[in-house]
Amino acid sequence: MPYDSPSEYDVQITEVANALRLPYDHTMQDWGIESADAERLEEFVEFAQRELSAAWHPEVVRDVVDLLLESAGDALSEDPTLELAPLREWLAANVAQLQRALAYWIGLGPEEWPIVAKLEAWGLRIVFAQ
Repeated sequence: MPYDSPSEYDVQITEVANALRLPYDHTMQDWGIESADAERLEEFVEFAQRELSAAWHPEVVRDVVDLLLESAGDALSEDPTLELAPLREWLAANVAQLQRALAYWIGLGPEEWPIVAKLEAWGLRIVFAQ
């Protein structure tokens, strides 16, 4: 079946990608991870602080969290002493909306993923509805 019309997700992630001057097309599987850039982490966090909305498609939220955490992980690989306070504060302030997106990352091993050790140190917890 040919790709006819964009989904709500495609429309929203295209808007996010355009706002951040990042590429996106509907064939990309892991947009946030593929687009990560440690040098732009501060810019990405500022964008999320300004733009995160309850109207965002859940998969757009996941992709933006992936973008932030993969970029932060890359930055930590370059400098393990980074504090990442703006990212920590944004995650803590929005943890309720970010539960699904954070669940993946928190499930990774902190030995292999320095950002996971930071998430644990920051005390971010996932609370699944009963």
